[in-house]
Amino acid sequence: MIDNAIEDVPEELFSQITSRFDKFLKRKFLKHDESARGLAIFDKLKMENKYQNWSRIYQTLGNRWNEKLNNFAEVPLFLDSSISRGIQVADLIAFSLFRAFEYGDNNYYDIIKDCFDKDKTHQHGLYVLETSK
Repeated sequence: MIDNAIEDVPEELFSQITSRFDKFLKRKFLKHDESARGLAIFDKLKMENKYQNWSRIYQTLGNRWNEKLNNFAEVPLFLDSSISRGIQVADLIAFSLFRAFEYGDNNYYDIIKDCFDKDKTHQHGLYVLETSK
């Protein structure tokens, strides 16, 4: 039972990321009435083939929420982070989130906290639960 849950984590993460990105592009299209297409670029890894297959399935049949990915310009691309500045920036963002939420170190998070997807006061992609101290 636990092994299945662990195996499902990569697909769940991929589903969440691609779904939220597709919705972001759709909101951009509806707000500005212009085509909004996007590229998803991931760090090269062993699961690349699974991610490509999930992407094809989500574009044709839909994800677990029965939502088709309609706003991607291309299937996800995979680059080696050691040669891609864009992937290195994503790694830094992930590191800043990890430091903030795992250790309470907001030095880097405070720099980027207002850069996540939101409309006025509604946060779309990053949810932070306020806890009382």
